[in-house]
Amino acid sequence: MVEVAKKLDLKPVREVKGRKNFCQEHQEALKLFCEDDEELLCLVCDKSKVHRNHSVVPVDEAAQGYKESIQTQLQFLILKRQKLEAAVKDREEKLQDSKKRTAAEKEKIVAAYKELHKFLEEQKSFLLAKLEQLDTEITSAHEEIFGELLLDITSLDSQIGEMKRICQQPSCDLLKDIRATLRRCERRTFSPPLDVSPELEQKFTDFTEETMFVQKAMKKFQGKF
Repeated sequence: MVEVAKKLDLKPVREVKGRKNFCQEHQEALKLFCEDDEELLCLVCDKSKVHRNHSVVPVDEAAQGYKESIQTQLQFLILKRQKLEAAVKDREEKLQDSKKRTAAEKEKIVAAYKELHKFLEEQKSFLLAKLEQLDTEITSAHEEIFGELLLDITSLDSQIGEMKRICQQPSCDLLKDIRATLRRCERRTFSPPLDVSPELEQKFTDFTEETMFVQKAMKKFQGKF
């Protein structure tokens, strides 16, 4: 359309000073159009040598032809604009879909990590409670062994003190009822030192392996992110 407008403006219109659409040279109305030179002409210009062999048509006829060309180009531009508008609308819809999809994924991630956090907190509480129970059992076993050892030490201290007193007695007193004294001084048998039961130790070993598995799983999970 711009190109056509430029062509229409290529030649200066011959106008009578102060009068529109009149030939400046012949003072005649510009009723014709030279298609070769794309120039408005009057009847006198049409008879001149310059335009004698040119294709000259009435102004209205020429204008109608150009209008049709311009209308064709205009329809093409309108159609093109409509397609661009449709493309813009389609792009806006795709952008909104993308944003909705992103928002949905965000909600999924937040919900998943919230659920995971809840699970981990529950797992932590479970493992700590289990460990506390094991610690109570092991501590109780050690305290029981500790108590028995203290009883043995107390018994030995009593026997040692009695033997020391006997040894400090005068000879006659020492020899009186010596047989009974020797029986009292005979070596007492003590049970070998006790230890925590293998079953309880195995419980603790199983627990450490369980927590180690959980730790490895968490490290593997963290490595993916």
